[in-house]
Amino acid sequence: MTWFNKDWNRRAPVTVDLHGGSGTVDLDIDLALAGPNFWDNVQVAAGNDIRMADGAGAPLTYKILNWSHANQTGNVIVNNWAAPNVSRNVQAWLYWDNAAAASAVSVFTPAGLAADGIIEIGSPGTGSEGIVICRREAPGADNSRTIISKHPDDITHIWWNVMPALMKRRVANQESLLLEEVESATYEVLNTSDVAQAGMIETDKMRSLHPGWIRTTIKDGADDTNYVAKLTVGTTLARKLTFHATIKVRKIHAPT
Repeated sequence: MTWFNKDWNRRAPVTVDLHGGSGTVDLDIDLALAGPNFWDNVQVAAGNDIRMADGAGAPLTYKILNWSHANQTGNVIVNNWAAPNVSRNVQAWLYWDNAAAASAVSVFTPAGLAADGIIEIGSPGTGSEGIVICRREAPGADNSRTIISKHPDDITHIWWNVMPALMKRRVANQESLLLEEVESATYEVLNTSDVAQAGMIETDKMRSLHPGWIRTTIKDGADDTNYVAKLTVGTTLARKLTFHATIKVRKIHAPT
């Protein structure tokens, strides 16, 4: 785990959907979605302690627009970020909570591909969402140990807890024992013939929640049919991890 600077006390991952493929991107991050953890601890006047960084802790060029602490609104625009993967969901990092920090905003005209950066404030597992604890399957297993059931008409979320699979450190850094973190992720749903079911997923609805949760969306599916959801994660230590969950699509019928 690489922290931008020890003088900053808080940060949150910003999810960016690059499944469409792109080079450098200009991020637009809506701070209205950041929640009280951000607004109660950021500098009031102009957000001078805001910083943007990549997963390696390298600073990104940014500016702040439409700032209003009273209304808890504003946007952070990141200029021309060369993302680590151009065919997945990737993460940049928003830092704040440093009362002594001076402004570091830049003046620029965005020139890259516009992309939304999303800060997730949801709570995993609420609202009847499924949860997958990411770990190795049993030796020789052909099916995932995690089974999630849904109705064909349901549009629901699956939260993947990647924490058990991430490498740890012996001594905490910024109060974290993580040695590596999620850098990118992609997601697909396959049928029993291993054919991808593109109509059952929405990659633009993927979200990341610090320190190791990823949210995916699943919809539709044929009644009385089994599928497998597959999450592939790239880490900041250049590891590739793959996790699965069995999806059972069933209509509920009246008993006979």
